[in-house]
Amino acid sequence: MSIKYAERMNEAKPSFIRESLKYPADPSIISFAGGNPDADHFPVKAIKDASVHVFENDGASALQYAITEGYVPLRVSILAHMSGRGVDASIDNIAILSGSQQGLDLTGKAFIDKDDVVIIESPSYMGAINAFKYYQPKFIETAMDENGMDMDDLEAKLKANPRAKFIYTIPDFQNPTGRTMSLERRQRIVELAEKYEVIIVEDSPYYDLRFSGQKLPPIKHFDKAGKVVYLGSMSKILCPAMRVGWVLASEEIVNNYVVLKQATDLHTNELGQRIISKYLINEDLDEHIVEINEAYRVKRDIMLKILDEEFPKEIKHTCPAGGLFVWLILPDSYDAQEIFSKAMKEEKVCFVPGDTFYPYGGHKNTIRLSFASMRDEQIIEGMKRLARVMHTYTSSEAYL
Repeated sequence: MSIKYAERMNEAKPSFIRESLKYPADPSIISFAGGNPDADHFPVKAIKDASVHVFENDGASALQYAITEGYVPLRVSILAHMSGRGVDASIDNIAILSGSQQGLDLTGKAFIDKDDVVIIESPSYMGAINAFKYYQPKFIETAMDENGMDMDDLEAKLKANPRAKFIYTIPDFQNPTGRTMSLERRQRIVELAEKYEVIIVEDSPYYDLRFSGQKLPPIKHFDKAGKVVYLGSMSKILCPAMRVGWVLASEEIVNNYVVLKQATDLHTNELGQRIISKYLINEDLDEHIVEINEAYRVKRDIMLKILDEEFPKEIKHTCPAGGLFVWLILPDSYDAQEIFSKAMKEEKVCFVPGDTFYPYGGHKNTIRLSFASMRDEQIIEGMKRLARVMHTYTSSEAYL
């Protein structure tokens, strides 16, 4: 039987990260692959209490259809949270999404026609690349360094591509590199967006996960012309299962996202929205963030210490001030896919080869590690195993 799929299905391939989430089902495997938050720090009791309150007081309405824009008290609470980040907006500037991943898909629907140019960091979040690619854009990759996207290179790309639809960036603890865009570059990217009449999509799921260094204002803070579309999420700072994210942008852009969302899922889980809303009213989210950041700081430090002390010296790595990821840059002769196979077979350690974070592949000498979901002792054991793999790979014929 011949099934006539749409042309876009030619781009449909499983996400390496989503597939790798199957590995932890084997308790002998230590996985640094998925960017899952630490489940040990989910506020289970507080969310349970909020759930009971919602069912006892608003059960019938919480189980009904709801408006696409999202539960108003939740939007008000998130606006207050954003104000604490230096972004002031009104209720008409925000809509609740089914996770910020839906925001990426709606961005593709709203802005991308076939062969349009989308400018991204190199490397970039594979979930964004996968969301955008179904609309068949041309990806233009912009160089990065330890201070984030290179603004001179970005301007050169904007000059060369005057019809670019938007710039996609993760300015805080970027996925996959862990890098953070400097204050000066945050200001300049807004200036460039205004100069070249292009939208910025600021994907910010990790903003609050800072455990060293100075907190910086979001790019949206500098937006006076309505050029920045801000995507936020509760997944990394509270819990992912509720699928509560948001878009904050000009009223015109938000209204267009709402229309597209109506054709997708009508509205985000109303029960989940009300539970999160009640949690934000009853609990101190900032206190919770302090708690999880301390745990992540310890995990990061363990990973970096073993990288520095036990890995081959020719392997370089980022030193993130927050977030969930460390990025490894190996010598050009290394092949991360080969190392992955060797690590799984010999040491039962899982990670993400870095070529998956580039829209057109390549860069086989890169690796993303996540320290978030493993216990401290698992990080120690897993990193020691991976160090052994790296040393044996260095001396193997595959390297020579």
